Amino acid sequence: MKIKRLFIQNFKAFGPEQVLDFESKNILIYGNNGSGKSSIYAALHTFMQSSIIGKYWEKYFDSTHDENLLNRYISETEFPPFIQVELDDAFNSLYELNPNREHNLGYRPDDPNDSKIRLANLASDFMNYRLLSNFFHFRNSEDANVWPIFEKEILMYWQIDATSASAPTFEDELKSIRKELEALKDRRGLIRRTGRRGNDYSALLEKIENFNRRFADEFRRLLPDIEPLLGIFLDASELYKPVLEPIRILEISDEDPYAWKESIINLTLECDKTLTSRVPKPQSFLNEARLTALALSIRLAMVGQKFKGIPGRDDLRILVLDDLLISLDMSNRMKVIKYLRENEDFQNYQLIILTHDKGFYNILRNSLAADAGSWKWFELYEQAHLFDGEGRFVNPLSLETKDSLKKAREFLDANDFEACALYLRKKTEELLRIFFDPTLMELTRFTVFKELVITLGSVKREVHQQLIERFKRVLLNDFVSEERLENLKSLALTAESGADDERHREIGQANSYKNDVFNYLIEHYKNDKEAAEKLVESANKLNEIRGRVLNLGAHYGDEALYRAELEEAYNAVKDFETGVKRG
Repeated sequence: MKIKRLFIQNFKAFGPEQVLDFESKNILIYGNNGSGKSSIYAALHTFMQSSIIGKYWEKYFDSTHDENLLNRYISETEFPPFIQVELDDAFNSLYELNPNREHNLGYRPDDPNDSKIRLANLASDFMNYRLLSNFFHFRNSEDANVWPIFEKEILMYWQIDATSASAPTFEDELKSIRKELEALKDRRGLIRRTGRRGNDYSALLEKIENFNRRFADEFRRLLPDIEPLLGIFLDASELYKPVLEPIRILEISDEDPYAWKESIINLTLECDKTLTSRVPKPQSFLNEARLTALALSIRLAMVGQKFKGIPGRDDLRILVLDDLLISLDMSNRMKVIKYLRENEDFQNYQLIILTHDKGFYNILRNSLAADAGSWKWFELYEQAHLFDGEGRFVNPLSLETKDSLKKAREFLDANDFEACALYLRKKTEELLRIFFDPTLMELTRFTVFKELVITLGSVKREVHQQLIERFKRVLLNDFVSEERLENLKSLALTAESGADDERHREIGQANSYKNDVFNYLIEHYKNDKEAAEKLVESANKLNEIRGRVLNLGAHYGDEALYRAELEEAYNAVKDFETGVKRG
């Protein structure tokens, strides 16, 4: 299940109703300061959090409350505040969060009898750079105690039993325990440790012990998942092992039975390359980019431990990232995105990525172009003036970023031939970036696109090199040896009479590998060769028409562009796109 459409009115940067048509796709949003980017993050977060029973979300819609998130420029009477989410389930269910329950147009996310959004909140997660930076913004003199971050940002999402939809979160249990301690106090504020109240106090101590034990169990499950993530986001040569050590979680003070001792989870590092294996203060040892990678590894590992939904049900799960990667360099940002797209823990999540970095937005959009069917892109801009000529508040400008080929088609249909040619050229350059570097990890290769003619001319060479690399991957196998390759010449490999189990296993491996080799050869001649030839053919076609179509539309000149030539160019780019995506 995914979010189909999001409606926001009178909330933060948005005044009159703003509609974002997600079309149940993953979302990438660029927005400059004041454009409403973070308002979308806040709206989704507030909507999800409202499903928690007892969560006081109404304050965000109460104009008399200091924490209200209403738009400051419009009237509640004229524009009643609400957040609506339309889902793509069988009924296109509409959920609406607003303080006026009598005028609610859809289901309510805070309805205790409706678990759909509550389950979605348990499975979903929200991350921004501020959250990550809290992991390492400590003074050099301080230990890195990350318990306050867990208490404020994480426990609300972390279930005691992630396999059960009805299991409470650690935040639920923590609040319950603290409430019970307050309830044990008599009128003078004292706690009796004898009699009925004493029995209640003993029961509370047992509950605290169970909480601490379950918390420690979850930590033990979490730690093995962090190290592999660090291996992805950092070079192997600089791999550090994070140590999250719960020194003290819940403990009543020995001196004051009405107070709690400070909760402590210390974050330290182990590194074999330092003079001492333990690094007690990561904030003094690592730079900001590496600290961000460390914090990100911890947070993503926790997402992997979250509630995965009820088996057999298509529950809503969203992962919202707001400027999460700004302190990482571009290649490491792309590693994170690649991980989110490919790791099985995130396959059923609807990703919503927000950034104020236009360069990152453009590069990521190029990277996602080959998967355009499951992504949608938006750009948000702050208006030059908050009010129109009649004094009415104007929402930030929201633009859907269309694929360059679609734009070319629109301009062609509108007889704007030069604009069509510009977007055909732009699409060709985007496809070449994807073809030469599918993951966009090797960003230095972007320099090859100085001249389109040179790049198109090198497609054939690149295709042949890719085929060679595929062939090498099959043949450069640990099982291969000269002797075994000789054995593969035989059509039938059988173990000699009386051969032991080891020999039979070896023969079985040889037969299996022989099948892999011949299957590859058959696939190559039937599919790869044909696809490669088509790709080279479409690149050659593009190169042929480049001089008379693409360059004319991209540079000043007096020659006219004709519809027939642009139709030919459009179809050539489309064929080239098909070949690149197939690869």
